[in-house]
Amino acid sequence: MKKKLKVFLKIFSIVSFIYGAWMFYQQMRIPDVQRLSGNENRSWLIQNVNVLPMDNPEQPVLYAHSVVVENGMITQIFPNADINNLPNLSSLDIIDGQGMYLTPGLTDVHVHVLDEAELAAFLYYGVTAIRNMNGFSMHLRMQASIENAQLLGPSFITTGQILNSPGSNFNGFQQSVQTPEQAIAAVEKQYQQGFRHLKVYSNLFPDVFDAIKQSAQALGMSITGHSPEGHRHDGVPYEKPFEISWDESVGQGFTSLEHIETIAWHALRDTMNETSMRAAAQQLATSGDAVTPTLIAHRRLVKVAQSKGGYLHQEDSDMINPVIPIMEIGAQEFWSNMDPNGYELPHAMFFLEATKMLQQENVPLLAGSDAGGFGLIPGKSLHEELALMSEAGLSNYQVLQAATKNASLIGFTKLGQIKPEFTANLLLLKQNPLEDLQNLSQIEGVMVNGHWIDSGEREELKQVAKDTRLTRSLVRIAEIRISEWF
Repeated sequence: MKKKLKVFLKIFSIVSFIYGAWMFYQQMRIPDVQRLSGNENRSWLIQNVNVLPMDNPEQPVLYAHSVVVENGMITQIFPNADINNLPNLSSLDIIDGQGMYLTPGLTDVHVHVLDEAELAAFLYYGVTAIRNMNGFSMHLRMQASIENAQLLGPSFITTGQILNSPGSNFNGFQQSVQTPEQAIAAVEKQYQQGFRHLKVYSNLFPDVFDAIKQSAQALGMSITGHSPEGHRHDGVPYEKPFEISWDESVGQGFTSLEHIETIAWHALRDTMNETSMRAAAQQLATSGDAVTPTLIAHRRLVKVAQSKGGYLHQEDSDMINPVIPIMEIGAQEFWSNMDPNGYELPHAMFFLEATKMLQQENVPLLAGSDAGGFGLIPGKSLHEELALMSEAGLSNYQVLQAATKNASLIGFTKLGQIKPEFTANLLLLKQNPLEDLQNLSQIEGVMVNGHWIDSGEREELKQVAKDTRLTRSLVRIAEIRISEWF
């Protein structure tokens, strides 16, 4: 009897191990629709489309044109009447645009990605380029897989891990740097890992910030993020000034400053003073710093509060990484029971005015959603951001420019316009988005790095985006934690 029991337990252990390994594999594997062969070199003729090149507001649409894409790049744009002059016409796969509108794919320059399923969500919503804003080794692997045509995802750049000093805005997913020596070591390590973009945060001490700037400049790395404030002493900002003044933060080599509320907090000391905001906008215009307003990142707090949490359960909320509700359960509960009328709602309305001032003063604006935070659906939240930029008073062309052409300001080269020698990241839309920005959601097809995603493949990506993997994300978080020990 004991011998039979031992045999049974041994078999049970083996079967359990195999089953567990199989389940782990199923949770970790990349869905087939996202797996590429590494040989995406089809050539395309997109004919009979109305093209929005995004290079000339005086001529926003080229009607009745065709576009040739070869090896992932746009090679020709010409009137439909000239199609028969193409010497290689017979070798091109044809996409008949049927008089629809061809625009550059959208870029979300402020996201937080944890899982490949989120990449599918971005593509489903026509977001063909993203900038990840808190990067680890896994993000470099994602970037390499996308660039090598092994993983179907948006064009991808990433900062390294956020650099911050201890203080009120520090959290466990940031790297603490408290001395110039630590700062230099952190920058050099990120460079050696393969990162070329740094993200800094608001608590950075003055000498630490200076060391980061000098080290980044020496290595040719860009800097983005929050304007550093220094130590948050008691009474700051209402009774005492910031240790690092706003004037000392502007013009310090940032490719972009993130969040309009950060600017209002730092430059205006948390007031809603229009005169001060106008002066800050003029400073930014002179410095050349671009700004990512991320209006939806703040407005979603108002929406959560106004809906008593209902906003967290809107359509496609199941595209949000399942780790986020677990990690943010306290914040979700807090904002679901918050009265937004005293502080958050008036500030949200002021942030619209502030964004309009930035545009009026010719500050370069970028479109970013902060997707990866609670309530912010990857891809969909960028459409919400664009609607808020329109509500702020920007023209439809200006809004679309922020989400396409202006991406070149933060490291995306040859992207965001429909011109020869530019990357073929494209949206085929049923209606003109310059007439109504909601037409950006009327997607017939998406092209990313020359890979054509028709309506059927889009639906497959939508299902992948809704099949977010908790196991895979938890493994990634474990990897992040383990990497901090080395």
